[in-house]
Amino acid sequence: MSALSVFKPEQGAPKKLSAADLLADAAKKDRASSHLVYSENAGQELVIRWLELNSKLAETERDLGLARDQVLDVIRSWHEETCTRRRAHGSTVVVDTPTGSARVSFQHRYVKLALDQ
Repeated sequence: MSALSVFKPEQGAPKKLSAADLLADAAKKDRASSHLVYSENAGQELVIRWLELNSKLAETERDLGLARDQVLDVIRSWHEETCTRRRAHGSTVVVDTPTGSARVSFQHRYVKLALDQ
């Protein structure tokens, strides 16, 4: 089984190093790295494509999270108002759109009971 992970070298303006940083870096260089370095050109295009897709995936996941939160903000207030008017709790809301349907589930498994009940 293999695994891929993303390593992005730091970019931008170089930071100013203190004497402590220089000493720490010097101590690190004494240790040999156990990583093998692949320097052939055969797989570089594939690695570049994988890195680009991984970056797009991370951006898409952020966009999905933002969209989900916005949908929940709108649906949650409507759900609370509707349940209050009906005096009943609906656990699922279905939103039909021209491109498909989405189901939003509101499951309240734990309810605080009043002391007089």
